[in-house]
Amino acid sequence: MSPIKQAVKESIDSTFDDSVPTFIVAVSGGVDSMTLLHSLYRLNILGVVAHVNYQKRGAESDKDAELVAEKAGEWGFEFVLKEAEPNEAQGQNFQQWAREIRYRFFRDLAERYDADGIALAHHRDDQVETILQKLFRGGGMASWSGMDVWDGELFRPLLSISRL
Repeated sequence: MSPIKQAVKESIDSTFDDSVPTFIVAVSGGVDSMTLLHSLYRLNILGVVAHVNYQKRGAESDKDAELVAEKAGEWGFEFVLKEAEPNEAQGQNFQQWAREIRYRFFRDLAERYDADGIALAHHRDDQVETILQKLFRGGGMASWSGMDVWDGELFRPLLSISRL
């Protein structure tokens, strides 16, 4: 078993006991989220794949959505696409706006499908970045905690793995 698949399996086993969870799987089309999706597929953990197309890169954004939809279907996952309207972010911090759109979408799907959680492909390098950002913003010792593998809503089984 690959180290990535093993990390996902161990995170699921230690978090969800003997039950087989159902996830909303956040998939951008990048290597990290596609690897998470493939690992869940190989472990027979199904759910709903959620993809947000921000339409910022034209045809490339559409190709990401097509790739995610194709692989989701091939691997037996339902696929749900949200097309965000980037003009709505005008005058705002785009990254913050996109994050709010993305997480609202994931949470709505989790409720609609009665999912056990939202699976995200955050990894160890993301964890380090999160801690540093908190420290630079003036966070104290609590900043060292970073993200949890499971916070009761968000499931991050790759936190023990360096960038994929």
